[in-house]
Amino acid sequence: MREVRQLSGEVACPNAMNFAIVSRRIGSRYLARSLCSACRLHTTSQSKGNDATTTSTKLSPAVELNKRLIGAQSGAEALDLFVSHRDLMDPVNLGTCLHRVCKLERASASTPIARTRDFERLVDAVRAALPRMSEHTLGSVIWSLAKTGRLCDDVADDVISVAMPTLERLRPQTLGLLGWGLARSTTSRIDWLTEIRRVFVERLPRLDDVQTISTIAHSFAKRGLLTSDAFRAIEVRSLELIDQFPTRSLELLLHAMATSKNRSPTLLSSIAKVGMNRLENMDGSSLATFASAYAKLDFYDPTLMNALIQKVINQIEFMTPYAVTNFVWSLATLRLYDDDLMESAVRHARDNLRVYALHDVGNLAWGMAALNCSSSSSSSSRCVVDLLCRLVERVEAQLDDIRPFVLLNFLWSCLVFDVYPKRLYEHVFADRFLAKTSLTVEMVHQFCQLYVGARYERPELGLASVSSSHLQRILGDAKENMRSNVNPSDFQNRVVAVLNDILGGTEFLKREVTLDYGYSIDAQVLLNGDVPVSVSDELGLLINRLRSDNTSRSDIRRLAIEMDGPWHFLRDTEKRVGATVLKQRQLKALGWEVVNIPYFVWARLQTAEEQIMYLKQKLFGRNQKQ
Repeated sequence: MREVRQLSGEVACPNAMNFAIVSRRIGSRYLARSLCSACRLHTTSQSKGNDATTTSTKLSPAVELNKRLIGAQSGAEALDLFVSHRDLMDPVNLGTCLHRVCKLERASASTPIARTRDFERLVDAVRAALPRMSEHTLGSVIWSLAKTGRLCDDVADDVISVAMPTLERLRPQTLGLLGWGLARSTTSRIDWLTEIRRVFVERLPRLDDVQTISTIAHSFAKRGLLTSDAFRAIEVRSLELIDQFPTRSLELLLHAMATSKNRSPTLLSSIAKVGMNRLENMDGSSLATFASAYAKLDFYDPTLMNALIQKVINQIEFMTPYAVTNFVWSLATLRLYDDDLMESAVRHARDNLRVYALHDVGNLAWGMAALNCSSSSSSSSRCVVDLLCRLVERVEAQLDDIRPFVLLNFLWSCLVFDVYPKRLYEHVFADRFLAKTSLTVEMVHQFCQLYVGARYERPELGLASVSSSHLQRILGDAKENMRSNVNPSDFQNRVVAVLNDILGGTEFLKREVTLDYGYSIDAQVLLNGDVPVSVSDELGLLINRLRSDNTSRSDIRRLAIEMDGPWHFLRDTEKRVGATVLKQRQLKALGWEVVNIPYFVWARLQTAEEQIMYLKQKLFGRNQKQ
């Protein structure tokens, strides 16, 4: 997922009198150009110390060089100054040069200029000058090194050896940059990060710099170092200063909570209120960031989400594909369907598909499938399916470039819509793909569902061609994962208690049954006609059915009892989500008779008699609509 803006570095000035905090660009965001005029400040202070009759003072070579560095219009120009004046540069010049190159080129580890030999020489010179750098210059250097991926173990050692002795005295901004840079680096010295966290938490009650608070929270969350105690301190101080946080800093706080799983309903509600007041000035990227953070934390604020939806609908034509698809993903994760929003998203994708990245394609397809868009109005459903076919063409054209988890996610989405792209199926079922791909738990279940679709739902397509060794390994992993995720709800327990009374005892119902192909069902009931069969007699009855012609195959009914709680439905509706629709469809293809018991129907049954009558009709009413 896209990161949001962090605090960046500052241009170093010779007398260390001033500096500017500069936001950096991540994704589609741009660096703020609020750098201090270090050279002008230094010249002014120098002039004041001269004779009053002197109207001008000749700048020292170092100050003159700093002025030229600040005036450079490109990273290449700044780097050329280093090459031609290397021997004249002091630590301030070196820090300013490095910062200007990185800022002007929006440098990262993959930026061409960051891979040149001259840039490497500049980094080496900066490292050598670290012990003589001021705190302000050090902050600028940390930002630049982290941006270009140079803050690895040995460079981090150099930086920390300079910063650690004065850690307690560092300005909040420098402390924030140090924590952000080291958390972003590959350093294995967790003890340094822990010490920075300690100093930061101790200062929090007196810290008013909200950008530093949000930056450190986000940085340490990304490294898995935002402990519950540290987050609690951040939460308390953030609530006190919440109205002072810029929108970007609020995004950082949300990311910190989403990444560290430190969920604070109080802080989330406060951020939602502030966000509502800032909504008019939010761009598409901010709208998507807010929505995705609340989705990851499973925190639904109806006022905020409805306002975000309307805002996105109104400005969707100006949003990037990443922002649009991230917003759709967020709605799907919250099980929140809006017909106007989905129509706008489909239209945006149709008109701009050529600039959609594969990840965007996957997010959009998954969102449409999870929200069960195929069951919407017929015209809307046709538009979704037509778009899906265009997305298939796009994925097929870039099949060698798509990551495995994105591909499986996309194919799962096609499966929900009952679409089977032959070339994509052949690709994921091939030995080459399965041998080199490490499947996560989610990918294992998606693969099993793809196999069930190809083999049992659409066998005529001839797509279910998987080597037995790979298939058995994946099926075994899927079954084991299902066993470890058994957690019956109170709703399920209440329904099962009534079912046991109807069937005549607990021996006629088997709970939490793990099936092949990564599925489990809440309860299993076997009926011979309308007569319950005990769990102990199940195997014998099935064998007799195979041996005897006296028992009709249609008389033996395998019932999968599914107690569908709120997670099986779109929020505030009685419409099932895509995953539940697919499971019901595939269980039927595997030979099960699915009996669904929605939570909202059960809640309407006021007496035990009504519950018994309802379940009897479900079990024994052969033509009852499910």
